[in-house]
Amino acid sequence: FEIRLKIVFLHKFVLDNKTRLHTYINKTNKMTKNNKKSDTKKEVNHKRKIWFSKSPALITYGILFLSFFIFCTFIYGDVFTRAEQESIITLEPEVMRYLLEQKWGELFWISRWGLLCYKSTFLGGLLLSMIFTLITYLNDKTLKVSRSFIGISSILPFLILAWMVWRGTSLYYKNEPSMIVLIPLITLIFSLIIFTVIKIIRRRELKEENQFSNKTNIPWGLLSVTLYSSILYFATLTFNQNEIILARMQLKLQKNDMIGLVEEGQKAKRPTKMIAAYYAIGLQQTNQILEHLFDIPFNYPESRLDIKDGNEEYGVFLADCNFYSGLMNASYRCSMDQIVMHGPRLYYLKRMVACAVMLQEYDLANKYLNIIEKTPFENEFVKKYRTLSENPEEIQNDPSLKSVIDLFPLEKRFEQNYRSPA
Repeated sequence: FEIRLKIVFLHKFVLDNKTRLHTYINKTNKMTKNNKKSDTKKEVNHKRKIWFSKSPALITYGILFLSFFIFCTFIYGDVFTRAEQESIITLEPEVMRYLLEQKWGELFWISRWGLLCYKSTFLGGLLLSMIFTLITYLNDKTLKVSRSFIGISSILPFLILAWMVWRGTSLYYKNEPSMIVLIPLITLIFSLIIFTVIKIIRRRELKEENQFSNKTNIPWGLLSVTLYSSILYFATLTFNQNEIILARMQLKLQKNDMIGLVEEGQKAKRPTKMIAAYYAIGLQQTNQILEHLFDIPFNYPESRLDIKDGNEEYGVFLADCNFYSGLMNASYRCSMDQIVMHGPRLYYLKRMVACAVMLQEYDLANKYLNIIEKTPFENEFVKKYRTLSENPEEIQNDPSLKSVIDLFPLEKRFEQNYRSPA
């Protein structure tokens, strides 16, 4: 009996321990699975925290790039595009002698290649926006700004753009137009040098604010970008409306868009003498001068042009006005004056080609076309006037030139015998 009792107790003890063992194993397995799940959740949360910690920078720099792009393309892009036509760039030393003999001439020559991007307003705006955004990024890293102040360094690129707006038409007229690209490039290079030197001095990665902080920070950097952009946009559209319209009208004149010329002139609230001159060209070419000449006010504001040779305002439009008045020699002389006084300019070389073709000086026209041909992306203009110089009868089939021929003087006299058409 005792032996049986012992066997029963032993059997019960084994069963109890077996049950406990299974329970322990199950609990262990559940804990292991839970630990794996928690580790996976922690890893996912960690990645999310990294993404959300970087997102303020991505959002701020994205908005900053967009702000620069809107300004450099849609607001002030026409001024920069017109500035590109005020320069000429080739690999021919003889053509570039005037530029290379100046102080810092080599830098101007290099930056003029960058200005070629404004053959397309979109590409030019893209280039400047990238440069300005990169300047802001490097300066933010150099100053070790906290996450909430990312973008605060954009004050420097906005000041550069503000300077360009303050210069107005003098940014390119009778001045070096490549400063539009040169100043941002120099600023970018200096920002990169300073960032590299400071990083070497520190001998370690630049410390940042704790990215996993749950505290809600006010995005001062993003607010500053919004403030800078708003001030720049408002000031430009308010105080530089005439400069933007003038550049746009000159570009439309190159495309022979006379209707657009009239429409742009009517947009000016208080047009300058220069805008009124191009407005008159558009009216003359569209036969509306008697009906709409006085649709714009003629109380001209004072122009903001650098005083160079005493012929500031009239130097802007005299060559074009004389051409579209049928006075080819006067237009040619005005264009030549600009080139002699201020170096080769693509805008005036094109006008001289047109004058030479109209005066049947085809060899002279081909001489200037050979110079323009060496400038990148001017094949369309060269092809058009090369065809006209080789086939003069085609001039009568060009509506824009035919209307000018109809205005040729009927008497052979010196221009001093007549009042200036401008």
